[in-house]
Amino acid sequence: MPRALPLKFYRRDTVTVARELLGCTLVHMVKGERLSGRIIETEAYLGAKDRACHTFGGRRTERTLIERHRWDLSKNRGDFVEI
Repeated sequence: MPRALPLKFYRRDTVTVARELLGCTLVHMVKGERLSGRIIETEAYLGAKDRACHTFGGRRTERTLIERHRWDLSKNRGDFVEI
């Protein structure tokens, strides 16, 4: 039986988490219907020190505030990743 990944899975090194998400299934429940897809690509941004990251150099925009809170938003929408 598939299970949701625990929060501690995500509280690790960014690159490790990105690599280990590959092949997992992202599930979204909509009105009791299960929608899912396999994760085939990930990105691992390393925060304010990573030039590719939207928060590079401490930038704060509406977009970067959303990025910070994405985990909380996904919990409230019924999204989860399972293995």
